[in-house]
Amino acid sequence: MKQLFFLFITVFILSACSNNDEDFSIQNENQVICNYDLLDESEAQKEFAIILSQAVYHNEPLRKFIKTEAIRQFDNDHDVFYPYVKNKKVDHDLTFRDLLLSYTNEQKLRQIEESLPLLTILV
Repeated sequence: MKQLFFLFITVFILSACSNNDEDFSIQNENQVICNYDLLDESEAQKEFAIILSQAVYHNEPLRKFIKTEAIRQFDNDHDVFYPYVKNKKVDHDLTFRDLLLSYTNEQKLRQIEESLPLLTILV
């Protein structure tokens, strides 16, 4: 009886260890997939600067919008917190994010937003 009990405990421990190893490898594979889509922080900043400069150059209402938001001083400084203003309307029915999308694609802008969750535009 003792041998049967010992055998049962041994099989249980070995099966528990093997299941954890599989779960761990699946988690590591998912982390690699998620991190693959993210841009390097400096690369994301450069990409956003290019998109923003093109949008500001071609769109006067966007320039006024950024100026107005910077004057509001959400943190007692003249800068614009992108996550806070990205869905605000700039011109007619277009949001700040919509205007930026006209100078890039959805995937690139999403990568930038995920890489820089605290993106701030210094004015």
